Amino acid sequence: MLATLLCVLIASTQAAILGIDFGGRFIKVGIIQPSKGIELVLNEATKRKSSSCAGFNSMEERVYGDESYNLIGKLPHKQFVLSKLLLGKNISSDEIKSFGEKAFPYTFVEDEDTKAAVISHGENSTFRGEELVAFVLSYAKQIAEAHAGSAIKDAVILVPPYFKATERTAMLNAAAIAQLNVLSLMHENTAFAFKYGFDKESEFKTNETTNIVFYDMGATSYKVSLASFTSIAGKKNKTTGSMVVKGVTWDSALGGRDFDQVCLDMLADAFVEKHPKLSDPRTSARAMGKLRKESERVKEVLSANQQFQVGIEALHEDRDLRMVIKRSEFEERAAHLWPRLVPPLERLLEQANISKSEIHRVEIVGGATRIPKVKEAAIEFFGMKTSASLNGDEAGALGATLYAAKLSTSFRLRDFTITDAHPHPISVKLGSDSDTPAEGEGEGEEGEEGKGPKPGKDKLLFKANTKFPHKKLITMSRTDDLLVSLSYGEPSSDEKEPISIFNVSGVAAAPKRLSTT
Repeated sequence: MLATLLCVLIASTQAAILGIDFGGRFIKVGIIQPSKGIELVLNEATKRKSSSCAGFNSMEERVYGDESYNLIGKLPHKQFVLSKLLLGKNISSDEIKSFGEKAFPYTFVEDEDTKAAVISHGENSTFRGEELVAFVLSYAKQIAEAHAGSAIKDAVILVPPYFKATERTAMLNAAAIAQLNVLSLMHENTAFAFKYGFDKESEFKTNETTNIVFYDMGATSYKVSLASFTSIAGKKNKTTGSMVVKGVTWDSALGGRDFDQVCLDMLADAFVEKHPKLSDPRTSARAMGKLRKESERVKEVLSANQQFQVGIEALHEDRDLRMVIKRSEFEERAAHLWPRLVPPLERLLEQANISKSEIHRVEIVGGATRIPKVKEAAIEFFGMKTSASLNGDEAGALGATLYAAKLSTSFRLRDFTITDAHPHPISVKLGSDSDTPAEGEGEGEEGEEGKGPKPGKDKLLFKANTKFPHKKLITMSRTDDLLVSLSYGEPSSDEKEPISIFNVSGVAAAPKRLSTT
Protein backbone atom coordinates (compact mmCIF):
# COMPACT_ATOMS: atom_id res chain seq x y z
CA MET A 1 0.00 0.00 0.00
CA LEU A 2 2.90 2.37 0.82
CA ALA A 3 4.47 1.65 -2.58
CA THR A 4 1.17 2.37 -4.31
CA LEU A 5 0.79 5.66 -2.44
CA LEU A 6 4.36 6.63 -3.36
CA CYS A 7 3.66 5.94 -7.04
CA VAL A 8 0.54 8.09 -6.88
CA LEU A 9 2.46 10.97 -5.28
CA ILE A 10 5.23 10.77 -7.88
CA ALA A 11 2.70 10.73 -10.69
CA SER A 12 0.85 13.74 -9.30
CA THR A 13 4.02 15.83 -9.02
CA GLN A 14 5.04 14.98 -12.58
CA ALA A 15 1.68 15.47 -14.29
CA ALA A 16 1.48 17.33 -17.58
CA ILE A 17 0.24 20.94 -17.63
CA LEU A 18 -1.52 22.90 -20.34
CA GLY A 19 -1.43 26.31 -21.96
CA ILE A 20 -4.80 27.13 -23.53
CA ASP A 21 -5.36 29.82 -26.14
CA PHE A 22 -9.16 30.17 -26.10
CA GLY A 23 -9.94 32.27 -29.14
CA GLY A 24 -13.30 33.43 -30.38
CA ARG A 25 -13.21 31.06 -33.35
CA PHE A 26 -10.52 28.48 -32.52
CA ILE A 27 -8.93 26.92 -29.46
CA LYS A 28 -5.30 25.80 -29.39
CA VAL A 29 -3.81 23.70 -26.60
CA GLY A 30 -0.13 23.48 -25.70
CA ILE A 31 1.23 20.81 -23.37
CA ILE A 32 4.42 20.12 -21.47
CA GLN A 33 5.13 16.72 -19.97
CA PRO A 34 8.01 15.41 -17.85
CA SER A 35 11.01 14.42 -19.97
CA LYS A 36 9.38 15.95 -23.04
CA GLY A 37 9.43 19.36 -24.63
CA ILE A 38 6.57 21.73 -25.22
CA GLU A 39 4.27 20.74 -28.07
CA LEU A 40 0.84 21.46 -29.45
CA VAL A 41 -1.96 18.98 -28.79
CA LEU A 42 -3.53 17.44 -31.89
CA ASN A 43 -7.27 16.81 -31.93
CA GLU A 44 -8.93 13.56 -33.02
CA ALA A 45 -8.54 14.64 -36.67
CA THR A 46 -4.80 15.34 -36.05
CA LYS A 47 -5.36 19.08 -36.50
CA ARG A 48 -3.39 21.58 -34.43
CA LYS A 49 -6.38 23.83 -33.76
CA SER A 50 -10.06 23.11 -33.16
CA SER A 51 -13.22 25.17 -33.47
CA SER A 52 -14.14 26.76 -30.12
CA CYS A 53 -17.66 25.54 -30.72
CA ALA A 54 -19.90 23.13 -28.84
CA GLY A 55 -23.47 22.00 -29.24
CA PHE A 56 -25.77 19.06 -29.86
CA ASN A 57 -26.41 16.74 -32.79
CA SER A 58 -29.80 15.52 -34.01
CA MET A 59 -29.81 12.84 -31.28
CA GLU A 60 -29.26 15.53 -28.60
CA GLU A 61 -25.77 14.17 -27.96
CA ARG A 62 -23.18 16.76 -27.07
CA VAL A 63 -20.62 17.48 -29.81
CA TYR A 64 -17.49 19.62 -29.70
CA GLY A 65 -14.97 21.40 -31.87
CA ASP A 66 -15.05 20.89 -35.61
CA GLU A 67 -17.78 18.26 -35.34
CA SER A 68 -20.06 20.88 -33.82
CA TYR A 69 -19.06 23.66 -36.23
CA ASN A 70 -19.72 21.43 -39.24
CA LEU A 71 -23.37 21.27 -38.14
CA ILE A 72 -24.06 25.01 -38.26
CA GLY A 73 -25.61 24.61 -41.72
CA LYS A 74 -27.90 21.78 -40.60
CA LEU A 75 -28.62 22.42 -36.93
CA PRO A 76 -27.66 26.09 -36.43
CA HIS A 77 -29.82 26.58 -33.31
CA LYS A 78 -27.96 23.78 -31.52
CA GLN A 79 -24.38 24.90 -32.20
CA PHE A 80 -22.93 27.60 -29.95
CA VAL A 81 -20.11 29.68 -31.38
CA LEU A 82 -18.22 32.69 -30.01
CA SER A 83 -19.12 31.63 -26.47
CA LYS A 84 -16.25 33.65 -24.99
CA LEU A 85 -18.17 36.82 -25.86
CA LEU A 86 -20.88 35.84 -23.36
CA LEU A 87 -18.58 35.81 -20.33
CA GLY A 88 -19.62 38.41 -17.75
CA LYS A 89 -22.06 40.14 -20.10
CA ASN A 90 -25.62 41.30 -19.50
CA ILE A 91 -28.38 41.25 -22.07
CA SER A 92 -27.93 44.92 -23.00
CA SER A 93 -24.17 44.69 -23.68
CA ASP A 94 -22.80 45.39 -27.16
CA GLU A 95 -21.37 41.87 -27.35
CA ILE A 96 -24.77 40.26 -26.84
CA LYS A 97 -26.45 42.70 -29.24
CA SER A 98 -23.88 41.80 -31.91
CA PHE A 99 -25.28 38.28 -32.13
CA GLY A 100 -28.63 39.67 -33.20
CA GLU A 101 -27.06 42.21 -35.54
CA LYS A 102 -25.25 39.38 -37.33
CA ALA A 103 -28.41 37.22 -37.39
CA PHE A 104 -27.22 34.38 -35.15
CA PRO A 105 -30.18 32.10 -34.31
CA TYR A 106 -29.91 32.51 -30.54
CA THR A 107 -32.51 33.69 -28.06
CA PHE A 108 -31.05 35.50 -25.06
CA VAL A 109 -32.82 35.90 -21.74
CA GLU A 110 -31.74 37.44 -18.46
CA ASP A 111 -30.70 35.25 -15.56
CA GLU A 112 -32.92 36.16 -12.62
CA ASP A 113 -30.14 35.82 -10.04
CA THR A 114 -27.04 37.19 -11.76
CA LYS A 115 -28.74 39.41 -14.40
CA ALA A 116 -26.30 37.90 -16.91
CA ALA A 117 -27.30 37.05 -20.48
CA VAL A 118 -28.02 33.34 -20.98
CA ILE A 119 -28.96 31.44 -24.12
CA SER A 120 -32.35 29.76 -24.21
CA HIS A 121 -32.11 26.21 -25.56
CA GLY A 122 -35.22 24.16 -26.18
CA GLU A 123 -38.32 24.63 -24.08
CA ASN A 124 -36.88 24.45 -20.58
CA SER A 125 -33.10 24.79 -20.81
CA THR A 126 -30.74 27.73 -20.68
CA PHE A 127 -26.96 27.93 -20.87
CA ARG A 128 -24.78 30.51 -19.17
CA GLY A 129 -21.64 31.76 -20.89
CA GLU A 130 -19.54 29.93 -18.30
CA GLU A 131 -21.23 26.63 -19.15
CA LEU A 132 -20.72 27.03 -22.90
CA VAL A 133 -17.06 27.96 -22.39
CA ALA A 134 -16.72 25.00 -20.01
CA PHE A 135 -17.98 22.68 -22.76
CA VAL A 136 -15.08 23.78 -24.97
CA LEU A 137 -12.54 23.66 -22.12
CA SER A 138 -13.72 20.13 -21.31
CA TYR A 139 -13.05 19.18 -24.92
CA ALA A 140 -9.57 20.75 -24.71
CA LYS A 141 -8.89 18.76 -21.53
CA GLN A 142 -10.19 15.59 -23.18
CA ILE A 143 -7.93 15.77 -26.25
CA ALA A 144 -4.95 16.76 -24.07
CA GLU A 145 -5.45 13.76 -21.78
CA ALA A 146 -5.73 11.49 -24.81
CA HIS A 147 -2.46 12.98 -26.07
CA ALA A 148 -0.68 12.59 -22.73
CA GLY A 149 -2.24 9.27 -21.76
CA SER A 150 -2.87 10.57 -18.25
CA ALA A 151 -5.16 12.85 -16.26
CA ILE A 152 -4.44 16.59 -16.42
CA LYS A 153 -5.78 19.31 -14.15
CA ASP A 154 -3.42 22.34 -14.24
CA ALA A 155 -3.50 24.99 -16.95
CA VAL A 156 -2.74 28.59 -17.86
CA ILE A 157 -5.56 30.16 -19.89
CA LEU A 158 -5.19 33.22 -22.11
CA VAL A 159 -7.62 36.13 -21.89
CA PRO A 160 -7.79 39.42 -23.80
CA PRO A 161 -6.18 42.38 -22.00
CA TYR A 162 -9.51 44.25 -22.01
CA PHE A 163 -11.17 41.58 -19.86
CA LYS A 164 -12.09 43.00 -16.46
CA ALA A 165 -12.89 41.34 -13.15
CA THR A 166 -16.33 40.05 -14.18
CA GLU A 167 -15.08 38.38 -17.36
CA ARG A 168 -11.96 37.00 -15.66
CA THR A 169 -14.02 35.53 -12.82
CA ALA A 170 -16.40 34.01 -15.36
CA MET A 171 -13.47 32.36 -17.17
CA LEU A 172 -12.21 30.93 -13.85
CA ASN A 173 -15.70 29.61 -13.11
CA ALA A 174 -15.84 27.99 -16.55
CA ALA A 175 -12.49 26.31 -15.92
CA ALA A 176 -13.72 25.02 -12.55
CA ILE A 177 -16.79 23.51 -14.26
CA ALA A 178 -14.42 21.80 -16.71
CA GLN A 179 -12.40 20.51 -13.71
CA LEU A 180 -9.32 22.52 -14.61
CA ASN A 181 -7.15 24.19 -11.99
CA VAL A 182 -6.05 27.55 -13.38
CA LEU A 183 -2.48 28.33 -12.38
CA SER A 184 -2.91 31.79 -13.86
CA LEU A 185 -4.84 33.78 -16.40
CA MET A 186 -2.45 35.43 -18.85
CA HIS A 187 -2.93 38.23 -21.34
CA GLU A 188 -2.82 37.06 -24.94
CA ASN A 189 -0.34 39.77 -25.93
CA THR A 190 1.96 38.84 -23.03
CA ALA A 191 1.97 35.19 -24.14
CA PHE A 192 3.04 36.22 -27.66
CA ALA A 193 5.79 38.43 -26.24
CA PHE A 194 7.03 35.73 -23.85
CA LYS A 195 7.25 33.16 -26.64
CA TYR A 196 9.09 35.65 -28.82
CA GLY A 197 11.51 36.69 -26.08
CA PHE A 198 12.21 33.14 -24.92
CA ASP A 199 13.04 32.06 -28.47
CA LYS A 200 15.12 35.15 -29.34
CA GLU A 201 16.87 35.60 -25.99
CA SER A 202 20.35 35.12 -27.46
CA GLU A 203 19.82 38.15 -29.73
CA PHE A 204 19.23 40.63 -26.89
CA LYS A 205 22.00 42.85 -25.53
CA THR A 206 22.63 43.97 -21.95
CA ASN A 207 22.91 47.67 -22.68
CA GLU A 208 20.35 47.90 -25.44
CA THR A 209 16.54 47.68 -25.50
CA THR A 210 14.70 46.01 -28.36
CA ASN A 211 11.17 47.32 -28.87
CA ILE A 212 8.74 44.95 -30.57
CA VAL A 213 5.12 45.65 -31.56
CA PHE A 214 2.76 42.66 -31.60
CA TYR A 215 0.01 43.28 -34.13
CA ASP A 216 -2.85 40.89 -33.44
CA MET A 217 -6.26 40.49 -35.02
CA GLY A 218 -8.29 37.43 -34.12
CA ALA A 219 -11.87 36.47 -34.86
CA THR A 220 -13.52 38.91 -32.47
CA SER A 221 -11.00 41.61 -31.51
CA TYR A 222 -8.02 43.67 -32.64
CA LYS A 223 -5.13 44.26 -30.23
CA VAL A 224 -1.71 45.88 -30.51
CA SER A 225 0.94 45.81 -27.81
CA LEU A 226 4.50 46.91 -27.28
CA ALA A 227 7.11 44.97 -25.32
CA SER A 228 10.72 45.93 -24.63
CA PHE A 229 13.33 43.19 -24.43
CA THR A 230 16.81 43.23 -22.98
CA SER A 231 19.41 41.00 -21.38
CA ILE A 232 20.27 41.28 -17.69
CA ALA A 233 23.79 40.44 -16.49
CA GLY A 234 23.89 38.37 -13.34
CA LYS A 235 26.47 36.49 -11.31
CA LYS A 236 29.51 35.14 -13.15
CA ASN A 237 28.49 37.24 -16.18
CA LYS A 238 25.52 34.97 -16.76
CA THR A 239 22.79 36.79 -18.65
CA THR A 240 19.04 36.22 -18.55
CA GLY A 241 16.30 37.54 -20.80
CA SER A 242 13.85 40.18 -19.65
CA MET A 243 10.70 41.71 -21.08
CA VAL A 244 8.54 44.64 -20.02
CA VAL A 245 5.09 45.28 -21.49
CA LYS A 246 5.03 49.01 -22.23
CA GLY A 247 1.50 49.31 -23.52
CA VAL A 248 -1.49 47.58 -25.02
CA THR A 249 -4.49 49.02 -26.88
CA TRP A 250 -7.41 47.48 -28.70
CA ASP A 251 -10.66 47.66 -30.57
CA SER A 252 -12.67 44.91 -28.91
CA ALA A 253 -15.44 45.14 -31.52
CA LEU A 254 -13.26 44.68 -34.63
CA GLY A 255 -12.13 41.23 -35.72
CA GLY A 256 -12.08 38.64 -38.43
CA ARG A 257 -15.79 38.00 -38.04
CA ASP A 258 -16.50 41.54 -39.29
CA PHE A 259 -14.68 40.73 -42.54
CA ASP A 260 -16.53 37.40 -42.67
CA GLN A 261 -19.75 39.40 -42.47
CA VAL A 262 -18.66 41.50 -45.44
CA CYS A 263 -18.12 38.34 -47.49
CA LEU A 264 -21.42 36.89 -46.24
CA ASP A 265 -23.36 39.98 -47.33
CA MET A 266 -21.69 39.89 -50.74
CA LEU A 267 -22.74 36.25 -51.19
CA ALA A 268 -26.29 36.88 -49.95
CA ASP A 269 -26.70 39.96 -52.15
CA ALA A 270 -25.56 37.98 -55.18
CA PHE A 271 -28.11 35.25 -54.41
CA VAL A 272 -30.93 37.80 -54.07
CA GLU A 273 -29.90 39.41 -57.36
CA LYS A 274 -29.93 36.05 -59.17
CA HIS A 275 -33.18 34.87 -57.57
CA PRO A 276 -35.28 38.01 -57.00
CA LYS A 277 -38.50 36.05 -56.52
CA LEU A 278 -37.10 34.02 -53.61
CA SER A 279 -36.75 35.20 -50.02
CA ASP A 280 -33.47 36.60 -48.75
CA PRO A 281 -31.22 33.76 -47.49
CA ARG A 282 -30.39 35.93 -44.44
CA THR A 283 -33.89 35.15 -43.16
CA SER A 284 -33.07 31.43 -42.92
CA ALA A 285 -30.93 30.13 -40.03
CA ARG A 286 -29.76 27.14 -42.10
CA ALA A 287 -28.83 29.27 -45.08
CA MET A 288 -26.96 31.63 -42.75
CA GLY A 289 -25.02 28.69 -41.34
CA LYS A 290 -23.90 27.71 -44.85
CA LEU A 291 -23.06 31.31 -45.66
CA ARG A 292 -20.99 31.68 -42.48
CA LYS A 293 -18.85 28.66 -43.36
CA GLU A 294 -18.38 29.77 -46.95
CA SER A 295 -17.65 33.40 -46.06
CA GLU A 296 -14.76 32.28 -43.86
CA ARG A 297 -13.36 30.29 -46.78
CA VAL A 298 -13.81 33.21 -49.16
CA LYS A 299 -11.93 35.55 -46.79
CA GLU A 300 -9.06 33.09 -46.42
CA VAL A 301 -8.74 32.39 -50.16
CA LEU A 302 -8.91 36.08 -51.10
CA SER A 303 -6.08 36.76 -48.65
CA ALA A 304 -3.80 34.83 -51.01
CA ASN A 305 -5.59 35.19 -54.36
CA GLN A 306 -7.16 37.97 -56.42
CA GLN A 307 -10.44 36.12 -56.99
CA PHE A 308 -12.33 32.99 -55.98
CA GLN A 309 -14.98 30.83 -57.61
CA VAL A 310 -17.75 30.29 -55.05
CA GLY A 311 -20.08 27.31 -55.21
CA ILE A 312 -22.74 26.55 -52.59
CA GLU A 313 -25.20 23.80 -53.35
CA ALA A 314 -28.82 24.14 -52.20
CA LEU A 315 -28.02 27.35 -50.35
CA HIS A 316 -31.65 28.42 -49.97
CA GLU A 317 -34.97 27.04 -51.16
CA ASP A 318 -33.08 24.34 -53.12
CA ARG A 319 -31.24 26.89 -55.25
CA ASP A 320 -27.46 26.92 -55.69
CA LEU A 321 -25.16 29.91 -55.62
CA ARG A 322 -22.28 30.13 -58.08
CA MET A 323 -20.30 33.30 -58.57
CA VAL A 324 -16.83 34.78 -58.82
CA ILE A 325 -15.83 37.12 -56.01
CA LYS A 326 -12.81 39.43 -56.38
CA ARG A 327 -10.48 40.79 -53.73
CA SER A 328 -10.90 44.33 -55.03
CA GLU A 329 -14.67 44.06 -54.56
CA PHE A 330 -14.21 42.69 -51.05
CA GLU A 331 -11.85 45.53 -50.12
CA GLU A 332 -14.32 48.07 -51.46
CA ARG A 333 -17.21 46.58 -49.46
CA ALA A 334 -15.03 46.58 -46.32
CA ALA A 335 -14.09 50.26 -46.73
CA HIS A 336 -15.82 51.19 -43.46
CA LEU A 337 -13.53 48.86 -41.49
CA TRP A 338 -10.05 49.86 -42.70
CA PRO A 339 -9.94 53.29 -40.92
CA ARG A 340 -10.47 51.54 -37.56
CA LEU A 341 -7.04 49.90 -37.79
CA VAL A 342 -5.04 53.10 -37.19
CA PRO A 343 -6.34 54.62 -33.90
CA PRO A 344 -5.15 51.73 -31.65
CA LEU A 345 -1.67 52.08 -33.20
CA GLU A 346 -1.61 55.79 -32.44
CA ARG A 347 -2.80 55.22 -28.88
CA LEU A 348 -0.13 52.56 -28.36
CA LEU A 349 2.75 54.92 -29.15
CA GLU A 350 1.21 57.61 -26.97
CA GLN A 351 0.68 55.18 -24.12
CA ALA A 352 4.23 53.80 -24.29
CA ASN A 353 5.68 57.31 -24.80
CA ILE A 354 7.71 56.10 -27.74
CA SER A 355 8.19 57.18 -31.37
CA LYS A 356 7.91 55.11 -34.54
CA SER A 357 11.67 55.41 -35.09
CA GLU A 358 12.30 53.55 -31.82
CA ILE A 359 10.34 50.46 -32.96
CA HIS A 360 12.64 47.67 -34.12
CA ARG A 361 10.14 45.14 -35.43
CA VAL A 362 6.42 44.57 -35.94
CA GLU A 363 5.35 40.96 -35.39
CA ILE A 364 2.01 39.92 -36.85
CA VAL A 365 -0.09 37.30 -35.06
CA GLY A 366 -3.72 36.24 -35.30
CA GLY A 367 -5.50 34.74 -38.28
CA ALA A 368 -7.10 37.94 -39.61
CA THR A 369 -3.71 39.64 -40.06
CA ARG A 370 -3.38 37.51 -43.19
CA ILE A 371 -5.86 39.87 -44.89
CA PRO A 372 -3.55 41.98 -47.12
CA LYS A 373 -5.02 45.38 -46.24
CA VAL A 374 -4.90 44.59 -42.51
CA LYS A 375 -1.20 43.84 -42.86
CA GLU A 376 -0.68 46.90 -45.07
CA ALA A 377 -2.09 49.18 -42.35
CA ALA A 378 0.76 48.22 -40.03
CA ILE A 379 3.37 48.54 -42.81
CA GLU A 380 2.18 52.03 -43.75
CA PHE A 381 1.88 53.24 -40.16
CA PHE A 382 5.32 52.09 -38.96
CA GLY A 383 7.11 52.49 -42.29
CA MET A 384 8.63 49.01 -42.16
CA LYS A 385 7.88 45.50 -43.29
CA THR A 386 6.08 43.26 -40.84
CA SER A 387 7.65 40.07 -39.52
CA ALA A 388 6.10 36.63 -39.16
CA SER A 389 8.86 34.90 -37.21
CA LEU A 390 6.20 33.72 -34.76
CA ASN A 391 3.63 31.15 -35.84
CA GLY A 392 0.57 33.36 -35.43
CA ASP A 393 -1.76 30.41 -34.87
CA GLU A 394 0.34 28.64 -32.26
CA ALA A 395 2.46 31.24 -30.45
CA GLY A 396 -0.26 32.09 -27.91
CA ALA A 397 -0.78 28.50 -26.76
CA LEU A 398 2.96 27.81 -26.66
CA GLY A 399 3.64 31.04 -24.73
CA ALA A 400 0.94 30.09 -22.22
CA THR A 401 2.50 26.63 -21.87
CA LEU A 402 5.93 28.14 -21.25
CA TYR A 403 4.40 30.32 -18.54
CA ALA A 404 2.65 27.30 -17.02
CA ALA A 405 6.02 25.53 -16.83
CA LYS A 406 7.53 28.65 -15.24
CA LEU A 407 4.83 28.63 -12.53
CA SER A 408 4.91 24.89 -11.90
CA THR A 409 7.25 23.26 -9.40
CA SER A 410 7.43 20.14 -11.58
CA PHE A 411 9.49 21.76 -14.35
CA ARG A 412 12.68 23.75 -14.50
CA LEU A 413 12.65 26.57 -17.02
CA ARG A 414 15.60 28.85 -17.61
CA ASP A 415 15.18 32.27 -16.01
CA PHE A 416 13.32 34.88 -17.99
CA THR A 417 11.86 37.95 -16.29
CA ILE A 418 8.33 39.02 -17.27
CA THR A 419 6.95 42.40 -16.24
CA ASP A 420 3.36 42.66 -17.41
CA ALA A 421 1.10 45.71 -17.35
CA HIS A 422 -2.51 45.92 -16.16
CA PRO A 423 -4.21 48.20 -18.70
CA HIS A 424 -7.07 49.42 -16.50
CA PRO A 425 -6.82 52.11 -13.78
CA ILE A 426 -8.28 51.06 -10.43
CA SER A 427 -9.80 53.44 -7.89
CA VAL A 428 -10.53 52.82 -4.22
CA LYS A 429 -13.24 54.36 -2.06
CA LEU A 430 -13.47 54.11 1.71
CA GLY A 431 -16.84 54.55 3.35
CA SER A 432 -18.94 53.70 6.36
CA ASP A 433 -22.55 53.83 7.37
CA SER A 434 -22.28 57.56 7.99
CA ASP A 435 -19.47 58.26 5.47
CA THR A 436 -18.10 60.77 7.97
CA PRO A 437 -14.33 61.28 7.89
CA ALA A 438 -12.60 59.87 10.93
CA GLU A 439 -10.10 61.98 12.81
CA GLY A 440 -6.58 61.43 11.64
CA GLU A 441 -7.43 60.41 8.09
CA GLY A 442 -6.11 62.28 5.11
CA GLU A 443 -5.48 62.12 1.44
CA GLY A 444 -3.55 59.13 0.13
CA GLU A 445 0.11 59.82 -0.54
CA GLU A 446 1.91 58.95 -3.76
CA GLY A 447 4.10 55.86 -3.54
CA GLU A 448 3.68 52.44 -2.07
CA GLU A 449 2.58 53.54 1.38
CA GLY A 450 0.38 56.40 2.48
CA LYS A 451 -2.59 57.48 4.47
CA GLY A 452 -5.97 56.36 3.22
CA PRO A 453 -8.32 58.54 1.20
CA LYS A 454 -11.12 60.32 2.98
CA PRO A 455 -14.27 58.23 3.42
CA GLY A 456 -16.72 58.61 0.58
CA LYS A 457 -14.10 59.97 -1.82
CA ASP A 458 -12.50 57.99 -4.66
CA LYS A 459 -8.74 57.83 -4.88
CA LEU A 460 -6.59 56.38 -7.65
CA LEU A 461 -5.10 53.15 -6.33
CA PHE A 462 -3.35 51.89 -9.47
CA LYS A 463 -2.89 53.92 -12.63
CA ALA A 464 -3.37 52.36 -16.06
CA ASN A 465 -0.51 50.07 -17.16
CA THR A 466 0.79 49.56 -13.63
CA LYS A 467 3.11 46.58 -13.57
CA PHE A 468 1.58 43.46 -12.05
CA PRO A 469 1.49 41.40 -9.93
CA HIS A 470 1.68 44.48 -7.74
CA LYS A 471 0.58 45.54 -4.29
CA LYS A 472 0.17 48.79 -2.40
CA LEU A 473 -0.10 49.28 1.34
CA ILE A 474 -2.48 51.94 2.72
CA THR A 475 -2.29 52.88 6.40
CA MET A 476 -4.93 54.82 8.28
CA SER A 477 -6.38 55.53 11.71
CA ARG A 478 -10.00 54.50 12.24
CA THR A 479 -12.33 54.01 15.17
CA ASP A 480 -15.31 52.64 13.27
CA ASP A 481 -16.12 49.96 10.71
CA LEU A 482 -15.69 50.75 7.03
CA LEU A 483 -16.54 49.69 3.51
CA VAL A 484 -13.79 49.45 0.90
CA SER A 485 -14.99 49.70 -2.71
CA LEU A 486 -12.76 48.94 -5.68
CA SER A 487 -13.69 49.99 -9.20
CA TYR A 488 -12.20 50.30 -12.67
CA GLY A 489 -11.67 53.84 -13.89
CA GLU A 490 -10.12 57.14 -12.83
CA PRO A 491 -11.59 58.77 -9.68
CA SER A 492 -12.99 61.60 -11.81
CA SER A 493 -14.71 59.24 -14.24
CA ASP A 494 -18.50 59.04 -14.30
CA GLU A 495 -18.37 55.57 -15.85
CA LYS A 496 -16.46 53.57 -13.27
CA GLU A 497 -17.18 49.83 -13.18
CA PRO A 498 -17.36 48.15 -9.76
CA ILE A 499 -14.94 45.33 -8.99
CA SER A 500 -15.78 44.40 -5.40
CA ILE A 501 -16.86 45.75 -2.01
CA PHE A 502 -15.24 44.66 1.25
CA ASN A 503 -16.94 45.18 4.60
CA VAL A 504 -14.27 45.59 7.29
CA SER A 505 -16.10 44.99 10.55
CA GLY A 506 -15.02 44.76 14.17
CA VAL A 507 -13.00 47.97 14.10
CA ALA A 508 -15.36 49.87 16.42
CA ALA A 509 -15.53 46.98 18.87
CA ALA A 510 -11.77 46.41 18.99
CA PRO A 511 -10.88 49.31 21.38
CA LYS A 512 -13.54 48.16 23.81
CA ARG A 513 -12.19 44.62 23.80
CA LEU A 514 -8.65 45.87 24.31
CA SER A 515 -9.66 48.15 27.19
CA THR A 516 -11.20 45.26 29.10
CA THR A 517 -8.16 43.00 28.82
